[in-house]
Amino acid sequence: MKKLFTIAIVIIAFGIVGYGMIPGKVSLMEDTLTFSGRYGIELKLSEIASVSLIDRLPPIKSRTNGLSALGVKKGFFNLEGYGKSRLLVNSSQPPFLLIMTNNQETIILNLKDPKDTKSAFEQIKEGI
Repeated sequence: MKKLFTIAIVIIAFGIVGYGMIPGKVSLMEDTLTFSGRYGIELKLSEIASVSLIDRLPPIKSRTNGLSALGVKKGFFNLEGYGKSRLLVNSSQPPFLLIMTNNQETIILNLKDPKDTKSAFEQIKEGI
């Protein structure tokens, strides 16, 4: 019984990590921006104070809640110069979108293909 329980826990843990590794998607519908996947977020365009493209991530001081494996960083991290921030990135695939919200939340993300990240940047920039 103990062995079965251990196997079940290992399978669940791998499932959670595997789900977290799936690249997110972005969709812009009317006035709402949605990033899907683990630690995804839905934002009204009116909540976005600024958006920019950056080529490198700010230094990470610590991970407070989330996943950091094989270059994928999803969740909440303490970033130098930004404090608590939400990351939804594959750190080996720049560029990254840096989104600052009106309530001082920092969100950094990218998509699987750098062209898609740049396209999302243009769409968000036009929408805000």
